[in-house]
Amino acid sequence: MNTTPANRQLTMTHYLRLALLVALLIAGVIWLLLDLRPRVEVVNEGEKALTRINFSLPDSKLSFDSVEANSQQRIFHMPSKAKGAARFHLVFSDGEERYGRCGTLKEGEWATVTRLKVDALGSVACEVL
Repeated sequence: MNTTPANRQLTMTHYLRLALLVALLIAGVIWLLLDLRPRVEVVNEGEKALTRINFSLPDSKLSFDSVEANSQQRIFHMPSKAKGAARFHLVFSDGEERYGRCGTLKEGEWATVTRLKVDALGSVACEVL
């Protein structure tokens, strides 16, 4: 019997290996696309909880309900369709409010991180990375 690669039949093991390879490729592409989505991160290292956080992006608005002291949250969003500023409005648990600007988002930009950080002293810093 001739056992050249052209004459060999595929077995169930071959099909299982091929299916596993395809599944891993699809999972890798999905993970890459999810990881590249722009996101807004709120890092609260302060002693007061943030009871409301609103972000105004060039073509959308994002809201966080609450970010407790010494915790963080993130929201993924679609890339901006227009260039513009990212602005925020914070409300602390004691009623104090802060407004500010983070930076500029560019049109169609992927993998952008807009990070708002409240440090232990209550200072607020926000930037687009």
